[in-house]
Amino acid sequence: MTEQKEQRKEFINEKMPKIHGDSKWYRKHLKERLTHAYMCTDFSFDWPNSHDGDLLKLTNQLLLVLDQEENEQKPQETFEVGEYYSFEFSGKREIFKVISVSEGRMSVKSYKVQADIFIKFDSYTTGNSIAVTDSKAATAEEISLFKRAEHFHKRGRKLDEIKPGDLIEHDGQLNVVGPDTSYGYVRVDVRGNTHSIAEMIEVNLIMTAEELEAAAEAQKNSLEN
Repeated sequence: MTEQKEQRKEFINEKMPKIHGDSKWYRKHLKERLTHAYMCTDFSFDWPNSHDGDLLKLTNQLLLVLDQEENEQKPQETFEVGEYYSFEFSGKREIFKVISVSEGRMSVKSYKVQADIFIKFDSYTTGNSIAVTDSKAATAEEISLFKRAEHFHKRGRKLDEIKPGDLIEHDGQLNVVGPDTSYGYVRVDVRGNTHSIAEMIEVNLIMTAEELEAAAEAQKNSLEN
């Protein structure tokens, strides 16, 4: 299937002229002209054996290939509570989790990737908004990104924002992040070796410095009382 898709794309890139503007408009009018002139756009017409006939056959074949590509990329039509979906608008990606669906409307929690912010929407109209009509099921990578960003944001941090004094987990080890170096890197001691956060691919934030301080203060107060 993947090989067939690649072959179709190569065919389109090789044969289809570069068209400026709305390609859907172009295809719509091509179909109308073919249908009007030959009353057929499904290859059943006995195309004239000539240069013009060859061009008509090629045009018709291109339209069918493009229609097939479009059908394979149809947006999500149904949405399940608890599932994740994503879409892009003006080059910006958004991942959202469906909170509830009722009578053609749904509530979602949305993560705007480039802006690194979460927004809750309670009035998405199913089948109407850009988020709905252009969205597809989120990939495993997108779901992981959403959950990681959510984990940091719940603690008042931006995605992957680590500060001195935070309790983190890396490579199965718990560590408290050390002070910044003169180069601006937050340092962490792992098994006797010093690393910068920038060098660590997988760092999990367990508790922020503020949470650790609050926990220590609460423990102190409980002991005093």
